[in-house]
Amino acid sequence: MLVLLALLAGPCNAAQFPDLLREPAAMDGMRWMVRESRYGFSTEQAAFLVREPNGGLSLVRWPESGQHLDHAFWEGSFPTGTVAILHTHPTWQPQPSNTDRATSRTCGVPIYVLTATTISRATCGASETVVRGQW
Repeated sequence: MLVLLALLAGPCNAAQFPDLLREPAAMDGMRWMVRESRYGFSTEQAAFLVREPNGGLSLVRWPESGQHLDHAFWEGSFPTGTVAILHTHPTWQPQPSNTDRATSRTCGVPIYVLTATTISRATCGASETVVRGQW
């Protein structure tokens, strides 16, 4: 479960978001997070995907909760340049949760849910599967 204690204000317009799956740096970060979560069998991993001033992408990892396998927490402002929030789910939970969908609507950024076999996304409160199968 994704929990944000400080949200980025702004309207949500799904058309404004680029297709991050076409960007190798985004995909590399997503693969790394799934490996770090031991393919959904260890602590949930979460990060902001940030567009740097030079146009590149980087991850700003959230601290691990250490106590909950299925929770990730962020408290504070979003990093400048945040274009998405990424987090892992177990393989048997490939879709964004109700919290993920609500967060995407409230924060105005897409929330990507990563498992070993699926990438799904919540954008402006709606969810969709964007990759199914080994990626």
